[in-house]
Amino acid sequence: MNYIAITSDNLRHREFIERIGKHIQLSHIVVVSKPEGNKQFRASENKFFGDKDFEPVSAKIVQCTKEQLRSKRMKRLLSEINPEICFVFGAPLLKEDLYSIPRRGCVNIHTGLVQHHRGVDSPFWAIDEGRLDTVGATLHFIDNSIDGGQVVAQRNTTGLTIEDNPEDIFMRTCNTGFDILEESIYNILYDSVTACPLEQRGKLYQTKDMSFEKMLEIRCKTPPLLKEYLNGNNS
Repeated sequence: MNYIAITSDNLRHREFIERIGKHIQLSHIVVVSKPEGNKQFRASENKFFGDKDFEPVSAKIVQCTKEQLRSKRMKRLLSEINPEICFVFGAPLLKEDLYSIPRRGCVNIHTGLVQHHRGVDSPFWAIDEGRLDTVGATLHFIDNSIDGGQVVAQRNTTGLTIEDNPEDIFMRTCNTGFDILEESIYNILYDSVTACPLEQRGKLYQTKDMSFEKMLEIRCKTPPLLKEYLNGNNS
């Protein structure tokens, strides 16, 4: 029985693969090349995941670009692998001709609560809205919508500190998603998970929605918002 993953090649994606590897052996990992992000993003990612000695993986690594992921050649390769389940994190949007290949579907970690935010940069948009209570992660099956498939589990991000910047909150949310996956993985493997349809779809954000100016605005909003949020939780 083959299990595969589709992810990218930065530190948080390596953490994703290591978390899965604690429980099952992946046969193949499709690694889609992705920019590392800006200096602040890289610094935060290194703070959360850079001091780890990641275990070497025995899975076959398939390196590709975003365009190659959507090629007929990739479709043929995945069909030949004939996977039971595909685990996804940080990958480009999968079309139906790919996500329909695994016999029991593709399970994705989304770094947001899908009833509030879908698409990219969900923790940043939660900050922009002044809603740290909507920062969290969702584990869901992939369908023909964007982050709108049946929900396996979700949880708010905890452990926020007054020193956190937006990128730190993003990385904490990644860890929240990894925790949910580990807690749910055996239920997924043994087909005993109860996935629920999404009753309310959050706003969809795309890469083009985030500008340099908007990110500066979000960065300025973060300290007072954290202070208010943490004081409220401690009262």
